[in-house]
Amino acid sequence: MEPALVLLVVVAAAWPIARLCLSPSYRRAQPAVSLVLALLTLAWAGVGVAAALASPVTALAMAALAATVLAARWWRARPSWGRARGLPPGSLTLGPPIGAFRDASFYLEQARLHGPIFKTGGFRRGQACVVGLAAGLELLRAHEADLAAPALPFSRLIPRGFLRYMTNADHDEYRRILRAAFTREVVAANRAMMTAAARRHLERLAGDGAAAARPEGALTAMAFEVLIRLVYGLAADDPACERIGQLYESLDHRRGHGSGMATTRRALAVLGEELRALGRDAARRAPASALAAVVRADAQALADPTVVGNLVFIPRVAANDLGDGLVWVMYMLARDPAWLEGVRTAAAPPDDLDSAGTDDLATRIVMETLRMQQSEYLVRRATADIAFRGFVIPRGWLVRVCVYESHRDPAVFRDPDAFDPDRFLARTYARSEYAPLGGDRHACLGEHLIRALGRVMVRELARGFDLALADDGAPELGPLHWRPSRRFRVRLAPRQGGGR
Repeated sequence: MEPALVLLVVVAAAWPIARLCLSPSYRRAQPAVSLVLALLTLAWAGVGVAAALASPVTALAMAALAATVLAARWWRARPSWGRARGLPPGSLTLGPPIGAFRDASFYLEQARLHGPIFKTGGFRRGQACVVGLAAGLELLRAHEADLAAPALPFSRLIPRGFLRYMTNADHDEYRRILRAAFTREVVAANRAMMTAAARRHLERLAGDGAAAARPEGALTAMAFEVLIRLVYGLAADDPACERIGQLYESLDHRRGHGSGMATTRRALAVLGEELRALGRDAARRAPASALAAVVRADAQALADPTVVGNLVFIPRVAANDLGDGLVWVMYMLARDPAWLEGVRTAAAPPDDLDSAGTDDLATRIVMETLRMQQSEYLVRRATADIAFRGFVIPRGWLVRVCVYESHRDPAVFRDPDAFDPDRFLARTYARSEYAPLGGDRHACLGEHLIRALGRVMVRELARGFDLALADDGAPELGPLHWRPSRRFRVRLAPRQGGGR
């Protein structure tokens, strides 16, 4: 067999994996996996070159193996593959579909091609996708005993896991305790703290108003400060704020093994002791804190390492998600500043966050941002074969409820690709139509905080700053979510007489 032909077949077999490794979005989402795949691909190519030049027998064997891989990939990728077994339609590629990392509308396009229930590929398992919240939530509720939330590695550091990854029985027990931490009342009692933090971080982002700035750092720092102070019950000038903040630099929930996990474990232990110490008199020194609320709900809660571990990890895990959500809010307002002007000119809403409903434009802006961005999917792993709406989801497969795509249903949302906060004035949406923070037992506990801090930031922007879009680009896939382009820049200038 000609060496050039051997190399062609060998490269063709490895090309889909090479394309993934060359994709910046995939490298950001899976840095460790992409590095391993790149090394394996290079090794495969190197062996292929050596075999083609030195060993005709080995070259022929590699070519045969590569041809088999190509044939298997083509066969599995046919939308009809698995129909006899009851599998949904869709292309079950050998490896994740690269389109999912390049195009935010990938899953929506797959639904248009194959219907609202379809399959896509992966390295270790397939993935069944559901577009349509009514169907997706029906699947989660009807088969909750056969579905588990895939856990990030840090959850292993907590005896019974992080709340969103717990078994159903454990989740029922610990949600009752931890729900007290972020009730509407606790969040509303911290309105002044959130307002001061938002104002301070926006002023730092604005600087002198002349330079274009990336908002991610400032808004994530804002979210982190609010979470730390709300959970631990700390004043801005409390020396413990700086000490605890430094400890959190070592508490990296993305680390999964080796020395990184050991560092995370040590930081968790120290922060747990800080939390217990503050909890002993939390009701007296910080009665509006999440910590005090948990102790009031269960006087023995802080003796349970699962409760402590969850409270410690919440600020670290939630800060990035909450900060990313605030970035999307600012992005939407920078692209369509008329809505921010509308907040300025609207009748002043009540300062009481507890009374902020859809009659408040700032609240509607946050709700519409959550509809269009950040709230992308709910994912579970099938622990048994599941029969659903005429299809079979095999044991071990992932189940993806496509929230981002469901929120673009034109039968529910008129002109769904338009940013229109006033759509929430026209009607009220059921949970089966609008569920940015989840709709089953694992729904986010921080709903009140997310909406309240977003509303506070919008109002502080309107009161004190002029916002302009300085640069932009296509959205990019980050480690977990799609986010505005790294080119995204704003100019934030303090307003004269801006209500200070």
